[in-house]
Amino acid sequence: METAKPFVDRKRMTNLAEAVANKLRSAGRPVVADVEIIRAMEEVYGEGKVRYLRGDRPTLGAFDRTRSILKAEKIIGRDADYRRFWRVNTVPDRSADEIVCLVDQTVYISHLSAMQTYGLTNRRPTDLYLTRSDDAYWRTTRAEILQRSPEYDEFGFKLLRTHHPSSVRGRRLSTLSTKCFGRFTQLRNSFARISSIGQTFYDMLSSPELCGGMPHVLDVFEDHAPKYLEEIIENVDEGESQIVKVRAGYILEERLGVRDGKVQKWTSFAQRGGSRILDPQKPFSPAHSEKWMISINV
Repeated sequence: METAKPFVDRKRMTNLAEAVANKLRSAGRPVVADVEIIRAMEEVYGEGKVRYLRGDRPTLGAFDRTRSILKAEKIIGRDADYRRFWRVNTVPDRSADEIVCLVDQTVYISHLSAMQTYGLTNRRPTDLYLTRSDDAYWRTTRAEILQRSPEYDEFGFKLLRTHHPSSVRGRRLSTLSTKCFGRFTQLRNSFARISSIGQTFYDMLSSPELCGGMPHVLDVFEDHAPKYLEEIIENVDEGESQIVKVRAGYILEERLGVRDGKVQKWTSFAQRGGSRILDPQKPFSPAHSEKWMISINV
């Protein structure tokens, strides 16, 4: 196979396009949108180091020509999983967890996938578990993006919500859409976002079926909760779910022996004569906690 010749030998790439290609490569993002190409062009114009540029800022025509050259030179090509985005071929590809976070600002890694990342479980989920905001949160996020990114209006780019395929980079996605968008953090040296450690424990009690099942959740709490007790209590205390508070109170107090003022206050959410159960995947059991008024059906 013949090795591709440098741009200077082929003489088909403009100085601007070559400078933008270098910007995209140095940014290290394997997937970009049109607006990110424009931002790279704006950096080039602002530096003033490229010859033959007209004006102080790129025009829509300059963008179209530059993008066409980048496509022709195979610097960029349509991403295989997200067709509205460009794959930067000069940047090494990333795993599914980073790609989904690059293309969607309203998604983060959660549940069993987060548990694995934090080393809370020895299970290796086949699916990539994600939490995604509902449309109301997206509308707020979209307004914020448009406010700080005038390029969308100036160049007529559409800011649409990302549609996720069933699998990304060969890995199947399991996505929970929720109006209660939880806490998350950016992973170091990664494009991926992940639920915070406290949020991860919260999710175990909110949706144990997405976290290996309640028996596994109980094992994880016994092995790891004491190390993250402050974060767990804070997250549960500020969360909206009453059943999570009751489940957490029972587990922390009666199984782990935790004594904490905030945990004690959660007893106000216990309901006498109710049908609350520890494991939502299993039927009601007469065995129960008198204080927390919850069926211990595990």
